[in-house]
Order: sequence, then C-alpha cells, then structure tokens
Amino acid sequence: MISYREALSHIGEPGPDGVIPAFRDGYATAPASLSEAIVAMADPRPAEWSLPVEEHVDAFWTENCQGVAVGGGHWFFPSNGSWFGVGDVTPRAIFKFSGSQQVGQFVVHDDDADHLGDVDYSGGQVFAALEGSPKSQYGSAVLSVDETFTFSQVLPLLGENGGAPPQGGEMPWCAINPWNGLLYSSPFGDTHAVKTVFAYRPADDGWRNAPAENIHLRGHHPTRVQGGAFSPRGHLYLTSDAYVDDVNKGVHVFSGLNGAYRGVIKVLALDDNQELEGLCFAALNMNGSSVQLHVVLLEQLKLEKDDIFLKHYAAPNPMHV
Repeated sequence: MISYREALSHIGEPGPDGVIPAFRDGYATAPASLSEAIVAMADPRPAEWSLPVEEHVDAFWTENCQGVAVGGGHWFFPSNGSWFGVGDVTPRAIFKFSGSQQVGQFVVHDDDADHLGDVDYSGGQVFAALEGSPKSQYGSAVLSVDETFTFSQVLPLLGENGGAPPQGGEMPWCAINPWNGLLYSSPFGDTHAVKTVFAYRPADDGWRNAPAENIHLRGHHPTRVQGGAFSPRGHLYLTSDAYVDDVNKGVHVFSGLNGAYRGVIKVLALDDNQELEGLCFAALNMNGSSVQLHVVLLEQLKLEKDDIFLKHYAAPNPMHV
C-alpha cells in the first residue's frame, strides 16, 4: 500500500499552506481506519467507466420517475406521479420490486409533500427527499419508511439550531453516508452552482444540519443536481441534468474526505426531453457483467407515460469506486 503522504496527492492535499490534514479531524468525513482512507484516495477513474447493460423501461411506474435505490434484495423506484388526474393516473409513490415483479407500493400523499425526489436505502429503511411538505415550515423534509412499507415518518430539514436549513426548501435528493451514518443533501442549483453538500443528523424535531460534516466541493460546482449517492469507498456521486458537452450529461464524482473533484461519468442524453435523475450503488452481476452504479435517465413524453433508461455502469477498478 502507498503511504498516507503519497495518497494525499490524489485528492489535492496538502493544500497551498502545506499542512497535511490530520486523519479524521482534518476531513469532512472519514472511514474508521487510516488504511481505508488511503484506499479511498485512489482515483475512481470516472472517464473510464463503461456501460455494459442498459434497460429501456416503459411502465405504469416510470411516469416522472425520480431515481433508484437497491437494498434488502429489492429495487425501489420513486415516481412523482402523473401531473394531471386523467386516464391511468400514476400515484406519487415509491415502487418496490423483486427482480421485475412489483411487490409493493408506498404512496406519498399531498399532506406529506407535493414533490417526491430521489431515494436511498440504508439499514433496512428507504429515505426519500421531499419538497413542498406541509410538515416542514421550510418545505424540505425527509420521508423514512421501513423496507416492508409498514412504518414511516416525515421529518423536516432544519438548521443546526432548529431554524431554516442551509439549503432552504430545495430537496432533490438525499443519501446516507456509510462512513458516519449521516444524511446528506443539496439544493437543486438551477440558478446557482452547488458548492456544498449538507450533512444532517436525526433529532426529535427533525434532521438538523451538522456543519462540521458538510462536504465543501472543490474543483467543480455542478448545477441542476438531481441525485446523489455514496460509494462503499466514500466517494460522492452527483447527477447533474446539465450538459457537459453537446450530447452528454454527467455523474460528477467527488472525494467524501475533502470534496475534491475526481471527474465525470458521461451519460448520453440525445434529446432535450431526456432528464438525468437519481442513482445508487449496488454491486451486481447483470447479463454476465459486473456493474456497480445504476442511473435513471427519464424520457418525458407528452401524450403517454414517461419511459426510463436504466443505465448500469461498470468501474474500471471496483475496489476504487
């Protein structure tokens, strides 16, 4: 294994001041051991990820699909529902699948939120980002529901001392960081770039911001952030519905240690009606290929249900994701 000092150069450390960050205290988030941190500094090589498996899905639940999560042997897909109450209306709900078979549905009612965003799975629970929630003075909230869809609660995002959350009412995604167990989110960033991904810990009155654990992004500030997920190695992957070139949108990759930019995984989006949504990590074997990252590209259709392209990406080195 390379030395700590040598590994630091991969994430732009030490900075201009020449100070070597102390393990754990010198980072926004960190794993349990120094050896794990050194591995987490390895380059995930985003430009070299491949797309061995892609599924085109046209179904009742793909209408306004906002993302994906995998856990407990199931797939979870959030749909923000049909815009208009005519015909075969898709509810605002999280749809649960075992393979290709739907085995559950959790409806998010108007008294919980008017927008359901991306979801994450952790510890037997599904966490969902909510906007326009009557249960939050500021609009942004988190739905947590157990994987059997039996018990649930909606709690607001809050500031460190219980006031307004630092990202305001915007809540496109949420994800649990495996290193510290905290929930992370960011604003959408339509008119302003996203510079900070905010950390929240559960409290009796909601999810309170934990400023010391916020991840300040360095080297790139994405806009139109629709989804986020942490890899097993602590990298933060953010989907952006902004084009990085003429035909591709991007999954932008950052170090969970210090927010250093690692690069972009390009996602082909040839048409203006194709919107890059949420994503998740799960090491799976699909059609004979080992894949780790699963990304939803929504194809919005005016006169019929929306479709999705469910893209399954493979890392050049799965040990360094």
